[in-house]
Amino acid sequence: MTWITRAGWSALVLAVAGGVMTVVIVMRHPGHDAALREAAPAFEPKTAAYYVAHRDEMRAREAECNNKGLSPLADTPAARDCLAAANAERQIFFGTGK
Repeated sequence: MTWITRAGWSALVLAVAGGVMTVVIVMRHPGHDAALREAAPAFEPKTAAYYVAHRDEMRAREAECNNKGLSPLADTPAARDCLAAANAERQIFFGTGK
């Protein structure tokens, strides 16, 4: 190994170690999750019965879910809302919704 190669490897090791330390410090910071939760507004998903009664909103929600690529199988409030809109559409299509 030449001197330049050793210096390059040393710089690489220091950069990786610094990056790892930064990630550990950020993840262990006690209020970092709480600050994000406080900043985000609460989202309450609607029910399929709500969307059966409000069909224009159901269609708009389904279009938004499709445009954003939200999976109704995910465990998030937005995904549950997409699933409720999809269930409402099925109820209307198969005649179980009024």
